[in-house]
Amino acid sequence: MVHYVAERKEGFLWSSLAKSTDGQTVVNIEVIQEAGNVGEFFTDPVFVEKFRKLDDVSKSESHTYTVGDLVLPKRARRREMAGRARSE
Repeated sequence: MVHYVAERKEGFLWSSLAKSTDGQTVVNIEVIQEAGNVGEFFTDPVFVEKFRKLDDVSKSESHTYTVGDLVLPKRARRREMAGRARSE
């Protein structure tokens, strides 16, 4: 389903699919341009059918979040600052 959205929906930016080591849980963190894109996805009948089929094989929930904080390692920030200093 993620590939379907990635190939067809303008609002899709990227997705990270993670599976637990016991194979029992899959988490999809999908980044979209804006919350309104969720509604757009659900106007697509093929997407809706694929989403409904998830209920046949799993328990799924859909939530929309905003980013409250982006945490990067300090070493990445140091490299970014060094790069800025060289370009100035």
